[in-house]
Amino acid sequence: MAQDTRDPAPMEATRAPEEIGLAWFLRIRWALGLGAVALILAALYGTDADLPAAPLLGLATFALGSNAALVIFRSRAGKVRGLLGGLLLLDIIALTIGFLLSGGPANPFTVLFLVYVALAATVLGARWAWALVAVTVACFGALFVLTPAGDAGGDPHAHHMHMQHGGAMDGMGEMDADADAGPGGFSLHLYGMFIAFAMTAGTVSYLGTRVTRTLRTRDRELAEAHDRAARSERLASLTTLAAGAAHEMGTPLGTIAVVAGELERRAQELGTASLVDDARLIQAEVGRCREILDHLNERSGGGRGAAPEEVPVTELLASLEARLPDNRKSRLSVTCDDDLPKLSVPRHAFIQALGNLVDNAFDASPDEASVSLEVRGMDHGVSFIVHDDGRGMDAAELEKAIEPFYSTKAEGHGMGLGLFLARAVTEQMGGTLSLTSSPDAGTTATAWVPA
Repeated sequence: MAQDTRDPAPMEATRAPEEIGLAWFLRIRWALGLGAVALILAALYGTDADLPAAPLLGLATFALGSNAALVIFRSRAGKVRGLLGGLLLLDIIALTIGFLLSGGPANPFTVLFLVYVALAATVLGARWAWALVAVTVACFGALFVLTPAGDAGGDPHAHHMHMQHGGAMDGMGEMDADADAGPGGFSLHLYGMFIAFAMTAGTVSYLGTRVTRTLRTRDRELAEAHDRAARSERLASLTTLAAGAAHEMGTPLGTIAVVAGELERRAQELGTASLVDDARLIQAEVGRCREILDHLNERSGGGRGAAPEEVPVTELLASLEARLPDNRKSRLSVTCDDDLPKLSVPRHAFIQALGNLVDNAFDASPDEASVSLEVRGMDHGVSFIVHDDGRGMDAAELEKAIEPFYSTKAEGHGMGLGLFLARAVTEQMGGTLSLTSSPDAGTTATAWVPA
């Protein structure tokens, strides 16, 4: 396909979303790991909280150590998507263990589960996001099952726990903490937290994936519009160059043709056969130069401003075949669907574009080989599919094939503009031009235009 003509962008904007997500995730892990160490130390030395310091600090140290190792060996990480997904799962499990050691479902930091869901939704896509929703909800639910009953009660939530049966107030206006405990010591409040978390995680996943998908679609459309604008600018420059060259070289070529004609006449009078041949050669080459200039001017500017008209596909095919020389006309195999709609196209420019595709196919094919042209109605439009049995192109050639002035033909056989101008014409009509090819398997060019 065509090379990327977009302007250079900042490095982070040009990396894959997974790589950007991994960079941000590393920063988040540094922040969470260091924050966890600070909170544990503050709880141990600044409060009377009875926390298992060694296991909690071990988890935080593991997170920081694995992060440091990942930074060092990041270039060897392989597939970023799988690595990032695995790290998210690992951290969710580590976070769950930490919550089990520090209050279970009543720990106010259980909201951190949502960070991993949000990161998966924005970077890894819908499948990973919904998988992590299921994992985080399961881990949050496990906190209710695995946390001892006493650990879920005596915490900052105690002032509004045990509301399941209305909760009796003692004489001092305080809630009786033992009057309304539900089965297994679970309170209505914590059950509500679990349900709210599951709903929030699902909402974050849904909105995150939808917004991310919309933004990526917009970025892709903007990039395509930028590429089309760049190609239009190059085509306009080419048109100006062709018109200028035709104008500037017309007069000297005409003078050379006149002098060569006089030279031929004089040589015939003198009976000098070699001079006659030289004069005729000069005239032939002048004629070839004029044809090249006329062809360049026609292909670069012909039809770009022409008004579209409703044309039956059969008329387009008839005009296409009429422009082919006899030795190629008999080798073109055309198959066409019935009842195809009329196309609104600039007739001359579109026939020229199809002619470019067919000419390229014949040029790439072995002598006497056939070229196929299939016309199919599809996707509310019509596709013109040209296939040859030539040598094909490798990935590097295919990437540059539609660029202007690029050609795989021998020097002097073509200017490398056919595919570039064919794409310009099809895109002008709201269509597309695509190429598929591989070495020794020929090339297929598909021009699709809306009906």
